[in-house]
Amino acid sequence: MAEILVVDDVENIRMAIKFALESQNHTVAMAENGEEAIEILKQIPFDLVITDILMPHSDGIDLIRYIKDNSEKSIPVIAISGGGHTASYQEVLAVAKTYVSTVLEKPFSKDLLLQSVDALLNQEASVA
Repeated sequence: MAEILVVDDVENIRMAIKFALESQNHTVAMAENGEEAIEILKQIPFDLVITDILMPHSDGIDLIRYIKDNSEKSIPVIAISGGGHTASYQEVLAVAKTYVSTVLEKPFSKDLLLQSVDALLNQEASVA
């Protein structure tokens, strides 16, 4: 199946997403912030990245911009967040939506996650 990078600063969330994806026979690598994810992306090609938006050190927006600016092929990205409804968070969310086709707000169901992953991977397969 697909090689997927999961990026979130909360270990329980990373693990839950990892188990859901592995149940569909995907191979999963994990990072706890954007900085770590960028180092992994420099070494390993991925079919999909799932990233939290708000994280310490280097956030999801930095990671998404890096992917869009530095990837030889278009890597689909699912942005996830439970950041809230403050004006600053809504601005960050709007920026994320300009770079990604899917944003999932926490908490989201396993089914919604897997449907989103399948839709993006199938979309990429039909383009290739």
